[in-house]
Amino acid sequence: MPQCKMCGRKSIFLSVNEYGLCDMCYSYICEDYRNRERILVESRKIIETSKNSETQLCRINVMKEHFQVLLKYEKMGIPITDPPPSVLLKRLDIERDKITKSKNLEINKEPLGRKYKRLSSEFEKQRYNMKEEARQLEKLLENPQYEPNLVEEIRSFEEIRLHNRRLAEILDIMVDRNNKGIELEKKGDIENAIKLYEENVADEFFGTHPYDRLAIIYRKRKQFNDEIRILKRKISIFEKINQEGLHYFLEHCSKDYPKELIEKAKSFKQIRDTKGRVISNPYPVDNYRKRLEKAKILKEKYKERIR
Repeated sequence: MPQCKMCGRKSIFLSVNEYGLCDMCYSYICEDYRNRERILVESRKIIETSKNSETQLCRINVMKEHFQVLLKYEKMGIPITDPPPSVLLKRLDIERDKITKSKNLEINKEPLGRKYKRLSSEFEKQRYNMKEEARQLEKLLENPQYEPNLVEEIRSFEEIRLHNRRLAEILDIMVDRNNKGIELEKKGDIENAIKLYEENVADEFFGTHPYDRLAIIYRKRKQFNDEIRILKRKISIFEKINQEGLHYFLEHCSKDYPKELIEKAKSFKQIRDTKGRVISNPYPVDNYRKRLEKAKILKEKYKERIR
């Protein structure tokens, strides 16, 4: 007696095709595949054209979800795709691993200090957006018919909590290097202290300690080329930090802010409000430049002495 392997119906009057499916079930599977095929083709195009790894990984997950559904047809012996879903799922796993590896390599190339500032900037934008949402929420709460979306609100706070944790983890790595470097210097292990400080310089750490200590150590050792290299790096990084700070100050200061203080800010000098509180305190890059010039002079004198 014929029986459909999908719906389980059986009857002497039931007609099943070569795959053991009744007409109704076969039509359903064909329609289901056509709908999924459109999404699969669209996702494949996005994966191949997008340069954003997050977008690519997202689309791979979408494709995997659809192939997982099509997999049950394969297990029923229905040749739904060529190659079959099981093979395509394995290929997607390999493709996902390659993209993830490439993404991790790209992230690891980014200096930690730069990454910290990038994430901080993203965090500030999130906070600003949340403030705007809070203002909108206040207006909406005045409407008795308003129903808050608790899921979205919880998700927003969870994202900020996660963002804060990522920032703390990055900062802890660099601060820990400095602290270990200080301890090693106290123990007389200068070589390993240098390695830790150099790692923070390579990561564009935004505190002056590793640059200051390396400059002092290298000068004592008469390694003037290294001192000059560190000072140039220090000037480059903290000059950029000052520019970013000035941009932020000018963007957020009120329109009626005293012009003399704005001009003072543009000359990268410390600014205090009427109560004496510091509101802008740029790094003394000019002092770093003076030290750099002195290091260059000492280098030339040292050359002449050892000739």
